[in-house]
Amino acid sequence: MSKIVMLANPDGDLGLGEMPMEKAKAEAQSLANLEGRPITLRHPISDKVLATVKPKAPKKAKAKAPKAAHEQAEPEAPKAAPKKAAPKSEPVKAKPAKAVKAKPEAPKAAAPKAKAEKAKAPKAPKGRVAEILKLASRPKGASPAELNELTSWKGASWKWLFQNPKQNGYCDRWGYKLVVHKNEQGGVRYQVSKI
Repeated sequence: MSKIVMLANPDGDLGLGEMPMEKAKAEAQSLANLEGRPITLRHPISDKVLATVKPKAPKKAKAKAPKAAHEQAEPEAPKAAPKKAAPKSEPVKAKPAKAVKAKPEAPKAAAPKAKAEKAKAPKAPKGRVAEILKLASRPKGASPAELNELTSWKGASWKWLFQNPKQNGYCDRWGYKLVVHKNEQGGVRYQVSKI
């Protein structure tokens, strides 16, 4: 059975779609792994969290353990032969010590400066949300039929998606003002403008 679900990360919505819940979870898992942060699946109208998918850490290769200290020690020098009068004695050559592999360095933590710059960067809508806001920001706005055609959603509660009491609508999140224009025939148009 297909359900309409909304995928979202902590910064905002990633889009809406009608798909089986298992497929939605699989898509959320791939996004979570790609972004490295949790992705939530929400009901688009009630905003109820249906599931949260956390990113899976990539498998790390096991580093080889260094040899024990007694195995790393240099080989002993050969014992000298008892003193005898030898016609010619050749100097004994010592074997070179085995090279010890250095441990790979642990990856350094992300610089705090980079995190601070990322936090300061202005957030902007992406993907389908950006397309919806672009369509609704035209001088005459957009009708529900035009929005449904753009997204291929059926029966979406557009006013709720743009602005709602929970303050998590597109306009609330991205700093837009919503104006609902009603005509004499009972139709509505949604127009948004950047605040």
